[in-house]
Amino acid sequence: MLSRAYLTSTWLNAELSEIEGRVRNFDKKVRWGRIFRVDKNKVPDDEIPDILRGVQASRLFVEDSADREVEFYYKLDVKKYYAAVHELAFAIARRLEALNVETALDGGMVDMPTSNGRTVFVAVPATDTREPYRALVEELLRSGYSVVPDPSKSPPDTGDEAEGIVVNGLADAELSIHLLGERSGIRPDGLDSDLVPFQLARAAAEADRRPSFHRLIWAPKALPTLSDEIAETSPRDPLDVLARFDQSLPSDIVHGDTWKDFQEFLFYRLESKDRRDHLPEKLHVQMEPRGEAQEADNLPGPLQNVDAPFAYGWTSSLRVAAIAGAQNLPFYPHFSSEEEHRRALEACRVGAERLLKALRRGRYNARPEYAEALEYYLDDLPQTAGAGNILNANDQVRILHAMFLADAAMLPEGLASRLKSVIANQFALNAFYDLVQRHNDAVSAGNWTRPFPIEAAKGFFGAVENNTPRWFEPQVEQGLRLVEQAEPPAAAPIEQEPAPASVIQPPPLPPGTPDAQASWRRQMATAANALWETFLQGRDMPVAQDEWRAAAEELGGHVRPIIDFLGAQEGQKP
Repeated sequence: MLSRAYLTSTWLNAELSEIEGRVRNFDKKVRWGRIFRVDKNKVPDDEIPDILRGVQASRLFVEDSADREVEFYYKLDVKKYYAAVHELAFAIARRLEALNVETALDGGMVDMPTSNGRTVFVAVPATDTREPYRALVEELLRSGYSVVPDPSKSPPDTGDEAEGIVVNGLADAELSIHLLGERSGIRPDGLDSDLVPFQLARAAAEADRRPSFHRLIWAPKALPTLSDEIAETSPRDPLDVLARFDQSLPSDIVHGDTWKDFQEFLFYRLESKDRRDHLPEKLHVQMEPRGEAQEADNLPGPLQNVDAPFAYGWTSSLRVAAIAGAQNLPFYPHFSSEEEHRRALEACRVGAERLLKALRRGRYNARPEYAEALEYYLDDLPQTAGAGNILNANDQVRILHAMFLADAAMLPEGLASRLKSVIANQFALNAFYDLVQRHNDAVSAGNWTRPFPIEAAKGFFGAVENNTPRWFEPQVEQGLRLVEQAEPPAAAPIEQEPAPASVIQPPPLPPGTPDAQASWRRQMATAANALWETFLQGRDMPVAQDEWRAAAEELGGHVRPIIDFLGAQEGQKP
């Protein structure tokens, strides 16, 4: 993975020397095509190491008409990202075939690994979700899970057969997964409902019998292809989609985002459950007991019980990943609050999507920063309860508010009116999220006598990038960069000419709203603290401890001033 940060990494020369040495050991006839390159961003030709020059490269960025570099690493442009990944995969596969190494390009199933002893119920789908179903089943099997009902068998023909297969499968499974399109599936002879709602109903009965059991439901706003291409259709409401098939349960986890996001969410959830108990046995025997040298490694300790915009965890591949955390769950103080939250969330999304669409069409002569902030806002806005990032979404609205305040006198009336509505909708949505209020209270009560170590924060984020993907999944670094890029504009001068009464103004900030710059700095600090706390768990993980310690020392040197700053804020010591 070639990037500007990689060229400055401390292990660059050692890593390339090792690669070069291994290639040199091959016979001359088969040395060619042993190295592939992925360019994360543009690197001048004269700075590319000799061994990587002339190597086939897949680009994760493009250059626009103004010669500006536009990255689509992670999901900034899903279609371009997966096209580049597919190009790389097939190039590797072709080379393996030339070397007479067996691949799975013929469409056959790859060899399945040893079972991890866990069973997942994946509901038999209707025809409009059959392709995602096949992809999910293959990935689960490849990851060592048992899948019920048996995906290699045809759907049941009779009601009695369906009853036995579904009920017995649910009893063996730790959770059920349901992929909801528009169709309800086949109806076996003698069954009083179609197969999709039937499986939902039986899973609901299993959840009632066994409180630890949950239904995970994918009901996307728009049905995509596996490449995340979404048809131009009216958006669906995930909860309304579920209601057409079965009643919702308090324990349901309903996901309305893209197929790729749902897969990531699902596997993070599976991997976070009893992760250590399900590691392969050979990894357990490699565990190194912590000795005095490890205890005295002089790494800074994290602050405890500090809210952060992200939650992190170790995956079964022994990397740190961003996971769905409880901090983004809404709070329902009244019986009707769940429905009110759903409506408030939909009002936020619809209003922002319509305004963004108008801006993209050039309807208003507005500066591009408005559309950019709305795009980030929609990315972070929760799709359903527990998904998304409410703090990041609120930060983007604060940016919109600041720009609106500065531009109020010159904004077209139509744009100002719709922008005011988008901002007001988010302020109303915040009432459902304790995290926003706790964050605001912490910023307001914090001790701001110590300056924020911005260079240390940037250094820490850079160190995370340097250690991706060795120790961190790509989403970790991308999430940190999004927080970093969400810096609010400088506050407007205190003395401004009052705008005419006819000019539409942004809605007033809610009482107790802290300074935007202070809020942004605290978010960067708490995100770093949360990531560092999780990374330190590597001391007790079955990993190469020398490599882990080298990364920990690099990260720890940058995170120490951040923790000291946050400790002064909180009035506690790490």
